[in-house]
Amino acid sequence: MVVIEEMKQRRLGMQNKAVARTIETLLMVVLDSIVLSVIQLVYIPEMMEQRESEHMELVLIKSRGQGWIP
Repeated sequence: MVVIEEMKQRRLGMQNKAVARTIETLLMVVLDSIVLSVIQLVYIPEMMEQRESEHMELVLIKSRGQGWIP
């Protein structure tokens, strides 16, 4: 009887570890998704705005050099 009870406890312990790993993995995926979303919502628009500004300055300089804009 004692052996059977020990086997049941081991099996439950292994199942608990598997569930804990699964939850840990899901939480890590959610955390990664949140970090990527914040980067996309905050930093990417700022970088694109800066890049667009630099491009427009370059276009303005080139167009003045060719006599398109007085």
